[in-house]
Amino acid sequence: MEKRLRDYIKPRAKMMAAGLTIKAGGSFLELLLPYILSMIIDDIVPSGNRKAILIWGGVMVICALLAWIMNVAANRNAGMVARDMTKSLRHDLFEHTLYLSCEKTDAFTIPSLESRLTSDTYNVHRMMGMMQRMGVRAPIITIGGLILCFILEPVLGLVFLAVIPFMLVVIYLRTSKGVPLYRGVQKANDHMASVTRENAQGIRVIKALSRTEYEKAHFAKANDELKDKEIHANLLMAAINPMMNLFLYAGMIGVIILGAYRVNAGLSEAGKILAFMSYFQMISHSLMAISRLFIMYSRGMASCERIMEVLNTENEKNWQPANEPDGDPQYALQFKDVSFSYLKVKDNIQHLSFALKKGETLGIIGATGSGKSTILSLLLHFYAIDSGAIYLNGKNIKNIEPDALR
Repeated sequence: MEKRLRDYIKPRAKMMAAGLTIKAGGSFLELLLPYILSMIIDDIVPSGNRKAILIWGGVMVICALLAWIMNVAANRNAGMVARDMTKSLRHDLFEHTLYLSCEKTDAFTIPSLESRLTSDTYNVHRMMGMMQRMGVRAPIITIGGLILCFILEPVLGLVFLAVIPFMLVVIYLRTSKGVPLYRGVQKANDHMASVTRENAQGIRVIKALSRTEYEKAHFAKANDELKDKEIHANLLMAAINPMMNLFLYAGMIGVIILGAYRVNAGLSEAGKILAFMSYFQMISHSLMAISRLFIMYSRGMASCERIMEVLNTENEKNWQPANEPDGDPQYALQFKDVSFSYLKVKDNIQHLSFALKKGETLGIIGATGSGKSTILSLLLHFYAIDSGAIYLNGKNIKNIEPDALR
């Protein structure tokens, strides 16, 4: 069955739901604070009722403390959910990787698998944590703040409402461009890790053959490719923040100017303007958080796709017999017209045939790269042959369980 990220979220759904509920409660309490402040300034202070001022001031303090406690509790819960989910994901990925055939491992490459086990799982962890911390709070603050703005000052609310479409366009651009860019960064990172691994493993050969300068240039090319893609992705993502600020502060200036005229004309009150400014800042920060959230989401989903690509690849743990016809049982080992190619372009072994009865031996000699190790790898079914058949005691090795064969 094809694995998806939701398969790892589902076992922790109750814990996540509890955390999101607590986070939502804290967000609603935060929204009450400017509204209570407006009521104190416009209604209670002019009446001169000190007791009411102290009572409502105490209510504000209690709401602020409760909001803080609930946000801290929700954030800790989000961290635990993200940690446990990523631990399970990384465990399954590592286990699945161990059972990949050599052919599948070569297709992914070891540096790419290492990158998926480390940086990709880390990106998914950060995405899950951020989605729980800000994925509920930011929309509640944004939507709830807008509703309260219209309740307090409908005219000033229209100013802010006019700015939001521009900000949504910016967020959409960030999302649509982010995932492909960060997917390219991860591929460049895989290539960089591959080059580094090759140099570390072959350092003696490099020195012996005086290939130092060539390998330096090879490394520099991979490094420059990664650097250029990182810079391009980060510059595009970073350019969006100033655009968000431009629209936010343009709306803020409009609110201040219009609000001053309305207070001067007696159409509004100072407390409402102060509350509106507070809501405006809260909504602004929430929209900026949503913008950052989309960056994290872009990275996380690009990494998640790479992880699921491995997890949904067939491996030897779920081995099933191929039901191939068996050979002649009088031979202990038989290669019958076997051909094989690593890259599927040119055969590394062509039409190889030999048969050995029990007690017989066969010596295979040849130059480096002639296929001696390849024959042994095919016998142990590390790689699947392209044509022909291999029999062990008359039984096709495709019908023998890998653990028993090896």
